[in-house]
Amino acid sequence: RAQNGRYWRAMVYDRYSGSGWFSTHLDLLNLNANDTRLDVWGGYLRADVTQTIKLYLNHQNILYAQAQPLRFNIPIEARVGSDFDATPPILDVTVVRARRPLREGDTYVVVSALSVADEDALRADSTEYPAWIRAHYTQLPDELPARVRAQAKQVAGAFSNPYDRAVALEKFVRAHIRYDEQVSAPPLQVDGVDYVLFERPAGYCNYYASVMAVLA
Repeated sequence: RAQNGRYWRAMVYDRYSGSGWFSTHLDLLNLNANDTRLDVWGGYLRADVTQTIKLYLNHQNILYAQAQPLRFNIPIEARVGSDFDATPPILDVTVVRARRPLREGDTYVVVSALSVADEDALRADSTEYPAWIRAHYTQLPDELPARVRAQAKQVAGAFSNPYDRAVALEKFVRAHIRYDEQVSAPPLQVDGVDYVLFERPAGYCNYYASVMAVLA
């Protein structure tokens, strides 16, 4: 239950290998209930949103939340990446787990800082990204096929700001890839995004998200 509905997340990945995604932000941070150390989002265009989540499965410990999670009402273990020398400091949450197993019927409450930036604010935002963000979230494998980069430039190259580029890429991905939950995995030794773009434009959420992220 929440004041409004958005996407809930469990894991954040920052490295694309060509065959899948993985996380490198795995520093351990143990926090007690309602600990506020995850709240580094002051000054951004965000608003606090409270969510109450009830479990219908036993033995679950990965906690879901809208981005960005600030605090939970139960003790947690967070895996994070951080750069406290940045201005403002960066604390990037990869995954949050309950420190005790949760059972069917249990609930937890999480407060998240949800973006309230409108289109004009996003278009006008600075593109001077911190070095830490560039290093972790603009990485692509050296083996990425050149036609993937060329496709991104063809779709979004005419736009002057990252927001309009992202919108153009989103529209392209939605129109280009046919939704299909029954597709087989890409062949071994083949870049997955390249395969979905040029060989078999079909897939489900993982494929759409991967293509969108790599093109961006």
